[in-house]
Amino acid sequence: MGVYLGVPYAAIVTVDADSPTPLYVQVAALLRARIASGELTSRLPSLRTITQEYGVSHITAEKAVQVLRDEGRVVTVVGRGTYVKRPDASG
Repeated sequence: MGVYLGVPYAAIVTVDADSPTPLYVQVAALLRARIASGELTSRLPSLRTITQEYGVSHITAEKAVQVLRDEGRVVTVVGRGTYVKRPDASG
């Protein structure tokens, strides 16, 4: 889990259950930001960790990761985990 000034990242940046934006979209945005900042460079946290960090259900965490997968930002290897997709060096 990321840490900022000694405080767990998710304690600072959390989802807003009262927001009209669906929770899975919020979680996907937070994970996307962590990827963009370089905090997440290889393996994404497990779905269990995401549910604990952001206080969301397993299904919400799965949908958030699916959004990132659909965007081509991550790739899931069955039985191994979900990994940040490296930028194509040819481009």
